[in-house]
Amino acid sequence: MKNYLILLIALLGCANSHACSTSAYSFCFSLESKSEDVILTGEIVSIDTLGIDLKVIEVLRGEETRSIVRIWDGTDYYCNGNWSMAALDIGDLQDTIVIILPKIKEKENDWDVIDDYRRPNPYQFTTQLTIEKGYVKGFIQGHKIAPIEYKTLVLGWEEFSKKIIEDGDCTSIVLSTDELKTKPIIKLSNPFTDQLIIQLPAAIQEATISLYAVSGQVLYREEIRAEKNIAILSDHWPSGMYVLELRSKDQLPQLIKVIKL
Repeated sequence: MKNYLILLIALLGCANSHACSTSAYSFCFSLESKSEDVILTGEIVSIDTLGIDLKVIEVLRGEETRSIVRIWDGTDYYCNGNWSMAALDIGDLQDTIVIILPKIKEKENDWDVIDDYRRPNPYQFTTQLTIEKGYVKGFIQGHKIAPIEYKTLVLGWEEFSKKIIEDGDCTSIVLSTDELKTKPIIKLSNPFTDQLIIQLPAAIQEATISLYAVSGQVLYREEIRAEKNIAILSDHWPSGMYVLELRSKDQLPQLIKVIKL
């Protein structure tokens, strides 16, 4: 109950604030707010100082017939100082992404090309997610100032494309209180320093353990069988927050915030 009160107070505080912010809304919120923008999945095939080229895999919303599209740098975002809108920050070569894109209807910068795309503002809205091995990763759903355990950061591609893109129902991906109670309890050395120790309960015989940076980057993944104690070396990771994901047969997936000191 205490956690829910803290969350409620935080949400109320946010609703009454009007200052500029670099805390982005979720991808789900961005879908509704940018209803006229195109949504594509694609692979980054070229990067330069003014933008990136994206090889289109699938058009999820809107119309696009080109096999490769151009995403140009946006106009720098001012929020108590200039924030870069460089398109090269979207990802690395060969990254596969899903992205909400605004078409360029009028020129704001010398490099703009009408009917190409402009990098959307990543500081106000989460407009891109990464796709890796059948999973979509990033800030998919939840309130922007909520604790990480109230956010959806990883989702299977089939569930993502069906519930979020086709049905437009972001609320259906949130686990109910009853579902949360059925999860087996795992023990962690949290916070941790040079290694993260995970102790699994007897109910879990086989599982996949993944650890993500908050950007969605996979830092560690291992399939385990009959192991109860796992040590993940982390001495080369910077201090900060990470997300541990546990997936096991006949159990609901768990996403747990962990902190490295």
